[in-house]
Amino acid sequence: MRNRPQIVILGAGYAGLCTAHRLQKKVKPGNAMITLVDRRSYHVNNISLHEVALGNALAQDVSYDLVPVVREPHARVLQAEVISIDLEKQVVHTSAEDLEYDYLVIALGFVTETFGIKGMEEHAFHIENFIQSEAISRHIEDRFRDYAFTESLRRNPLDLSIIVGGSGFTGVELLGEMVDRIPLLCKKYGISQSLVNIRCVSADKKFLPMFTDKQAKYIMDYLSDGGVDFYMDAMISEATPNSFKFTNRNGEQEFKANTLIWTGGVSGSPLMKETFGDAVRRGRLVVNQDLTAPGHENVFVIGDVAAFISKGSDHPEGTTAQIATQMGTATADNIARTLAHRPRHDFVFKNSGTVCSLGARHGLASVYGFTITGFLAMRLKKFVETLTDYKISGLYNAIKHTRLFKLINF
Repeated sequence: MRNRPQIVILGAGYAGLCTAHRLQKKVKPGNAMITLVDRRSYHVNNISLHEVALGNALAQDVSYDLVPVVREPHARVLQAEVISIDLEKQVVHTSAEDLEYDYLVIALGFVTETFGIKGMEEHAFHIENFIQSEAISRHIEDRFRDYAFTESLRRNPLDLSIIVGGSGFTGVELLGEMVDRIPLLCKKYGISQSLVNIRCVSADKKFLPMFTDKQAKYIMDYLSDGGVDFYMDAMISEATPNSFKFTNRNGEQEFKANTLIWTGGVSGSPLMKETFGDAVRRGRLVVNQDLTAPGHENVFVIGDVAAFISKGSDHPEGTTAQIATQMGTATADNIARTLAHRPRHDFVFKNSGTVCSLGARHGLASVYGFTITGFLAMRLKKFVETLTDYKISGLYNAIKHTRLFKLINF
């Protein structure tokens, strides 16, 4: 080990940024050097991208610069693409420079998973970053504008049709934003809302299994009342420029629309497979109880690229911002303990509950066995986002970057 241990953190998402922020507090400047690597110079609150996708939030509302969070003298941000990881030589190759490490934290995040569905990558929008989310917002409004400003006999009804593939958390919260936004677009362009067609096609047999049946029914009923039609247990086989083809109990079908959005799945960074080989499934590596990679006690794998199995369970915990921030905190603490020659602690995930926003004024929260709905649930979601910002970047960013302001903005 070098005189000044080098800690390299790959990825500035919830897990990676939380690790860097906490390590700055836990480790004295002379005891280690922290390098946070990300291809972007800013952090994005991915759990809020659905708001940007419908024009209900701006990019600056869900992102902030990394430099004010990760500061000298014992921490820095390196804006670069991670090319490869050499575990044997303990070197990370990036587009900017090669980084030797004593401790490595891999928190490279997710990419969209299309499961090999023909045409899905080319013809459907995805929600990985705010650039894609902003493109969705512009596209939907452009379709409504084109419809309104076209002669009635030449109007294309598909301009007012939207299909969302997938009924997971991202898809459902996106649909909640649509229920808010579509009436405003109809009013703006003088379009009858009865002409708008919103469909959700999902391979899932059970809707939002993280909630109870009663809670899931409440969410589905709310969205249905807002104009969303659900088609569950429907396997999408192909995306064309203006349709999803799928199979359900009625056989092969095709729904057409000029707006196609895919929210049906994500996987961890492809770099995981290149680094750890066949031990990786869908970009995720099953980690030890202290969040290290098997056989590499100085390599921590956290966030969307980690498959953590709690003691007594037989399947990995889901990938959420909640577990990612907890992983970041635990990893920073364990690195600090190791530097101080103290034993590490096993990671224990503490699930505080789940909050689903349904637009700017509605939602459902399941917290410590209690169910909260409506306006209060949505405000609770904003509070959770503010708390997450505080954990990963400090009080200044939590206050400055809109989450707290939205909490009190009635």
